[in-house]
Formats: sequence, structure tokens, C-alpha cells
Amino acid sequence: MFGGVFINCTDDLTVTPAMASALRTFVGNGGMLMATDWAYPVIQQAFPGYVTFLGDDPRIGVAGQITSLDARDPSLARYMGDGATTIELDLGYWAVMDKVSEHVEVGLTGDVRVDTTNPPRFGSASGAPHTSLSEELEAGAAVPKGVEILRGKPLTVAFQYGSGSVMYSSPHMHAQGYTAAPQADPGRMPIGDTSLERLALWNTLATITGSEALVAGKAVENRGCSPFDKVIDSVEPNDCLEYEIDHTTGGALAISAATSRGTVEMTAYDAEGRLAASAEVGHAPVTMFVADAVRGKWILQVRASGDDASSIAFVVCIGEGAQSGPELAEGEVRFGPNPANAALNVYYSLSADADLMVYDVAGRMVYSCRLPASEHQLVWDLTTKSGAPLANGLYLVVTHSEGKAMGKPFRLVVQR
Repeated sequence: MFGGVFINCTDDLTVTPAMASALRTFVGNGGMLMATDWAYPVIQQAFPGYVTFLGDDPRIGVAGQITSLDARDPSLARYMGDGATTIELDLGYWAVMDKVSEHVEVGLTGDVRVDTTNPPRFGSASGAPHTSLSEELEAGAAVPKGVEILRGKPLTVAFQYGSGSVMYSSPHMHAQGYTAAPQADPGRMPIGDTSLERLALWNTLATITGSEALVAGKAVENRGCSPFDKVIDSVEPNDCLEYEIDHTTGGALAISAATSRGTVEMTAYDAEGRLAASAEVGHAPVTMFVADAVRGKWILQVRASGDDASSIAFVVCIGEGAQSGPELAEGEVRFGPNPANAALNVYYSLSADADLMVYDVAGRMVYSCRLPASEHQLVWDLTTKSGAPLANGLYLVVTHSEGKAMGKPFRLVVQR
């Protein structure tokens, strides 16, 4: 029995009703599905309504750079690093996503180049006889005739379906750096240093730890904490990795983790450098809970013994409660966690009542409330005034008191 299915970019893919039904059943029962690029019909046919692709045939992406990368998933942002601002694709005609439903989490966005005047003319989608990409290039068909740049398009997305989850990535699971990279050990894949290689590896790790991530996230919520950070990575034998956790509320801290196989030792140190919690973590998620965690930057260490012959993939979900608020100066307002999953804590110290307003990226007000000066904390459940859950995405939170704005707008990311 296997827990994950990978369907990489493939030509002339036909998804029959029986295949679509089987995939839905597999994922609904807890399986993990990963599809890339030309395997987009899997998402369209088996899981309609979650992802909208660009046009009838979305294979209009132009080879070259994808710029202005924005890693919205905190674990992906960690994995790719602060310097990851572009991806270099060596293949044209890649499938472009347009938008996603509110149930879909966008892991990565970027500014993409498309050529809508020169769609691919090969494969079953066009009804033309199949020709290879190299033949198309030699024939001059791939020369861009009407390139335009589309801002902030999804590149990697994920959504839960039943007890399992689905991921889709426009960039391939294959990164060109691997094919040329020398390998001292043929049984081990080297970690590349390009953004595309890092994304390909993270997609793999996120898929094979997907079921564990769902359970770990629920474990954090069951402790009364809101997930705000996540780590997806792999650790080599006899190696130790460190991650910084920015704990802002000063309340409870829950760290739930699991591996795809094998065991690792996890240790958490508080903002003052003291040992706060440790546990041996295996395939079944383990939760470390600190009821009154010191506010500040924590360090999480993940260590693997030398007993395993290969690296161990793992996932860590981190959540915080709101038992105590930060110390504030007069007129100061703070928010947390961010990204927010279940609720947003608003901490404030005011001499007069204030108004809080939340706007979506289109400038529409989706929520507003009064902040009484007599109180110091508000817990907003991320619903609109009508009680509807706020969709995943970016929002601006502004506060006004006595007709004046209080500080800069707060950029809130809702990520359920």
C-alpha cells in the first residue's frame, strides 16, 4: 500500500471518469497526490473548481525567468531562502494557473511571461499530429509573437480533499540542475542551489509528508493554538538543523512534528536560550506543548542519528495561543499570529476608542469593529460582518483613533 501518487508532466494525458473517480477516492481516504505542468488535466477533471487554468489550453508559459517570487507558505519560504527572487525555466509551453478557489492554499506566486498568440500545436489538446518540443522549436513555432507579463500568478498550490490533500506545481518536479550535477553516491540526490531545484525538492518533501502535516496541524489546533509557522525539510544522518521561531504572543506554544519514516530528535530552546522541550519524533505526530512560553525568538533543533542510510523527511507545525499580550507603548497596536489560521489577536494600548477596519486586495471593507480604550485585546475569528469565513489571501488591517491613522497598515495573510 502506498500513501502518495506523483504524476509528473506528461504528454497527451487523458483523464477518464474512472481514473478521476479513483484519484478522488484515493485522496479522500488519506492519500497524497502531486501533479505538475502538463498533468493539469488531473486537477481539472478529478478535482474541478479548485484551480482555474489560463484558457482552454493553458500551455502558454514562455521559457525564461519567472520573477518577483513570493513564497506564501512559511516552510517554502524557509526552504528556498531569502535570496530566491526568480526561477529560471528551461522549457517553454508550460501550463499557467490563473486563479484558485478559497479552499486552496497558494504556496508560491510570481510574475510569469505568456504568449497567448502562439499556443502549442502538438498533442491531443489541439487535435494535431504529435511533434516533439525540439521539432516545434526547429520549425520556429515556439518563437514568441505576443509575450505579455502576468503579475502574481500561482505557481504551486495545495488543497485538502477529504482526509488527504492535493498539490499542483507549474514548474516540474525535475530541475535541470540535477541532470548535469555529478553524484558521488548514485543512491542520493544532491540538493541544488537554484530556486528551481529547491522548489522541486520542497514539492517532493511536502507531498511525502502531506498526511503527517494534516494530523500535526490538527494537533496544534486541539491544544487551543493558532498555526502560524511550519517547517518542511529533510535531515541527513548525524546532522543537526536549526530553525528560528518568532513567538510573538507570549502565550502557549505548541510544536507538533512527524517524519515520513524513521525517527529524529527535536529540541526547542526559548528566547532566553533555555531548554524548553524535547521529544523523539517518528511517523506518528508528537506534540511539544509549553503553556507559558517566553515571548521572543525560539530555536528548534532537529537531529538525526547515524542509524539511517539516507535523509529523513519531516514536517513541523507550530502554533501559539493568546494567554498573555505583549507590553505596549501608549497608542501602540500589534497583531498576531501572521499568517493567521483560525483567529487574529489584536493587542492595543489606547487613551481613546479606536476603529479597526479590514480591507481585501480590491479595496473592499470586509470587517470593522470598535476597539474600546478600556480594554487591551481583541480576538477576531477571521469572519466577515455577515459571519462568513474570510477567504485565504492578503488583507490590510488599519486602525484609526480620533480621525487619525495609527501606524502603518498591517498586512495580514489568511492561510487556513
